[in-house]
Amino acid sequence: MVSGEALDIIVKRSIHRGRIWSAHPQLLLADGPDELVSLSIPGTDCRIPRGVRDMETVRHSFRTGDWDLVPSTWTRFIGVCRNSPGRYYNVTHLFEPASGEFLCWYVSIERPITRHDDGLVVDTTDLWLDLIVLPDGKPFWKDTDNWAWAADNDLYSPAEVLQVDEVRDELLDHATAGTGPFDGTWTEWAPIDLDPLALPSYWDRPSLVVDTREAADRS
Repeated sequence: MVSGEALDIIVKRSIHRGRIWSAHPQLLLADGPDELVSLSIPGTDCRIPRGVRDMETVRHSFRTGDWDLVPSTWTRFIGVCRNSPGRYYNVTHLFEPASGEFLCWYVSIERPITRHDDGLVVDTTDLWLDLIVLPDGKPFWKDTDNWAWAADNDLYSPAEVLQVDEVRDELLDHATAGTGPFDGTWTEWAPIDLDPLALPSYWDRPSLVVDTREAADRS
C-alpha cells in the first residue's frame, strides 16, 4: 500500500484575507521547475469553512472574513493535481479508484501558487470558478454564478477579473484542440490501494499569500 511514508506530504491551501480558507494534504508525485504534481487520496482529512454546503453562508463568510474551519473528507475519487508557477489555474485529473478509469479534467481557477521555503505547503486563492473537461474534450463551466457574484461585489480587482476572462478563453481553446493541460499527459492510472492522509502538523502555519484586492486597497 502507499501510505505516504516514502513520499513527501504537501498541503495545498486556499488563502483568503491572509487566513486559511481550506487545507488539503496530498502526496508529492513530481517536483520540477515547470510543474508540481500531487495526489489526492479518498478519505483524506481536510479542512473547509463551516457551513460550506450552504452557499449563502459561504458567501457571507467570504465577504465578511468571518469563518471557522471544520474537518472534512476528500471525495471518493483519485485526483492527480498539476500546478505550474505563474498560472491562474490548476488541473486535477480525476480517476475511479477501483478501475483506474480516467473520468475528467477538473480545472480550478485560482491565483498562481506560492510555495513555502521547505516545499511542504502550497498557498493559492480559489477564485470561485471551475471547468470540467470530459475525455472527449467537451467542456462544462461550473460555479459561474459564484464567480459573477464575487466579481460584482468587488472581491477581486478589475485586472484580475480580466486575467480570469483571458484564462477562460485559453482553456476552451486547449480543450477543443486537445492541447496544453488536456493533451493526455497523466491520464493513465493503475489501480492500487491507497491509505488516506492525515493533516500534518505544519498544515496551519502562517500564510505567505496576500490577497491582491487587499494589497490594492492598502496602496
